[in-house]
Amino acid sequence: MRFLKPLVGIVLIVVSVFGLIWWEKEGRQELLMVDVVVAKDSIEKGETLSRKHVQVVKIMKENLIDGALDMQGWEKLKGKVVKQHIPKNAQLNEDMVIAKEELLKENQSIFVLQPHWIYSRSSSLRKGDVIDIYNSNGDIYLGTYTVAYAKDEGEQEIITTEESSGDGVLEREFSTGVIYQVEIIAQLEEYEKLKVLAEEQGMSFLLVQKGV
Repeated sequence: MRFLKPLVGIVLIVVSVFGLIWWEKEGRQELLMVDVVVAKDSIEKGETLSRKHVQVVKIMKENLIDGALDMQGWEKLKGKVVKQHIPKNAQLNEDMVIAKEELLKENQSIFVLQPHWIYSRSSSLRKGDVIDIYNSNGDIYLGTYTVAYAKDEGEQEIITTEESSGDGVLEREFSTGVIYQVEIIAQLEEYEKLKVLAEEQGMSFLLVQKGV
């Protein structure tokens, strides 16, 4: 019994040492820090946010800004336009961005390219992409437009899922559905010309997607 107390003391010391090591290596992060999306480098006003702009770091909970986002929440910002300068390593929230469709210029609106108007388009087409529109033979240029939405048959927006390897056109390997209709940002006069070509002249459109 006389050896029991020293043994217990030694065990407690060893446990304390290992506990301290765990706390410094992992415990502090597990209990006091959370994963947060921050700017990988400085992001300038007017840039369109993509995965390449951000990274995930661990930050003390007490240092979080209002509306700070984890990687899942980051999907709300992806593809939107930055409306202020964001310094390197700064946390991001929804107040720092604006949807592209909210940046409509005067006399612009969102119009639907009816499915039967479209001869060909990429399955990787997404909101915010820029497209050139040609006739089906590709020899008549009809204008350059920004995609407001790419939607499935149920009117749900098509987005790229997390399983895809990146944000580039060639990396959009997985999506939430199949594109049924495309909506573009245009002036009424521009849309009316496209409508006449499609409905009255029977022209179908080739949507040529520009790289991002």
